[in-house]
Amino acid sequence: MIPDYIEFFENNIVKPMYNKASVCELAGTILKIFNIRSELKALDEEIFDYSLFDNIDKLIIILIDALGYLYLYKNFTKVLKKCKYYTVLTSTAPSTTSTAIMSIVYGLKPLEHGILGYHMYLERIGTVVNILKFSPLINPQRESLKEYGFDSNTLLEAKTVFQRLKENEIKSVKIIPDLLLETSYTELTSKGAERLGYFTLADLFMKILSKINEDNTKVIVAYWGGLDTIEHFYGVDSDETKAEIELFLYLLNNWLLPRISSRSRIVLISDHGQVNVSRYVHLEECESIVKNLILPPAGESRFMMLFVRNEEDIINYFKSKYAESIRVFTKDEVMKYRLFGEGPFIHRLGDVFIACIRDLAFTYRLKKEEKVRELKGLHGSLTPNEMLVPLIIF
Repeated sequence: MIPDYIEFFENNIVKPMYNKASVCELAGTILKIFNIRSELKALDEEIFDYSLFDNIDKLIIILIDALGYLYLYKNFTKVLKKCKYYTVLTSTAPSTTSTAIMSIVYGLKPLEHGILGYHMYLERIGTVVNILKFSPLINPQRESLKEYGFDSNTLLEAKTVFQRLKENEIKSVKIIPDLLLETSYTELTSKGAERLGYFTLADLFMKILSKINEDNTKVIVAYWGGLDTIEHFYGVDSDETKAEIELFLYLLNNWLLPRISSRSRIVLISDHGQVNVSRYVHLEECESIVKNLILPPAGESRFMMLFVRNEEDIINYFKSKYAESIRVFTKDEVMKYRLFGEGPFIHRLGDVFIACIRDLAFTYRLKKEEKVRELKGLHGSLTPNEMLVPLIIF
C-alpha cells in the first residue's frame, strides 16, 4: 500500500522525499514533459511514467487541497483502478498549503523558497505573519502587510513554472476560487500564468473545459479547496467529506473526461492530507511557556515552530506533558534530517519544533478574548495521513 521508496523516522513519522518523490518535483516534471531544460529536479522515472505524455496537446493539473493518499486508498480504490497510472508522493514539512503550493509552483524545497508554514517569521518586519492572509498576527486584517509597504513579489526572486513555460512560448492558465484571485499569495504563486476565477465546483469544471478548447493554451492548473474546507469543519471520516469527493469524481468521470481528446492528460495531485483532531491545548494558558517565548509560535497547530529563551526548559515541558503524542525536534535535528530541505532561509527557522503524531493540536492566542475555532480536521505534521499524497493520471 505504501511504496518502498517512502522513508520513515521512528513513531511512523514520514520523511519528506525531496529530490525524488515529493511535490517539490512537480514543476521540474512539467518542464521535462515539454522537453524544457532546467536545473529543477523532476520525479524519478521509476515512479512517474513519462511515456504517457508523449505528443500530448494539453496538460491539465487539478490540485485537490487535502486529498490524502491513505484516505483515498481506503475509501476510493475505484479511482486508482480506473486511472492510467498513479504514484505516491510526500508533501513538504510542514504539510500545509502555504508551503506545499510554493514548492509545487516553484519546484523548490521550503528552505529554498522561504515560506515555512501558515504562520512564519518574517525578518523584514521582525514578527510572525499569516502568509496566506498576508498579514502580521498583530494586525490580522487580510492583506494588511501592504500597509507596511510590503510587496509580495519581493519575497522570492525565483521563477515560477508558469514563467519558465512562457519563456518557451507555452501558454499556461491558473484557475482558482474567485475570492482568492487578487490576493498577494495568489500573485506570488501565479506569476507567468493567466489567472481565471470560478465560483462553484461545476463552474470550475466549465472553466477547465473552456481552456482545454482554447488552441493556444497548453497547461492548465486548477486549484480546488472545497475538500480541505469540508474536512476542517466536519472531520476526515465524515459523510460530508465522502460526499464532497464523490461529487468531484462524478463530474470528473461523467462530465469532463468524456469531453476531452485522447491527446489530453489530466493529473490529479494534492498538497497534503488531513487527520481528525479531538484534543486542543491552549498554550497561552501556560505561564512558563508564555515567559519562555520570544515570538508567538510559527508553523502549524500540529507542527509548531517555537522561538525560545531556554530551549531545554521548553523541550522538557513538552516531553513531560505530551510524550506519547508528539515528536520534538531541535533546530540541529531539523537541519540534520533536512526536514525543510536546504536553502538560504535558515534564519526563519525556530529553535524547537513540536510535531504532533496523534489526535492533538496546539493553539496560541495573543489576546484572551480572541476566539479560536477548534476544527475537527487539521494537517501540518509528519504522519502518513498528512504527508502522503496521490498523483493520478487520467
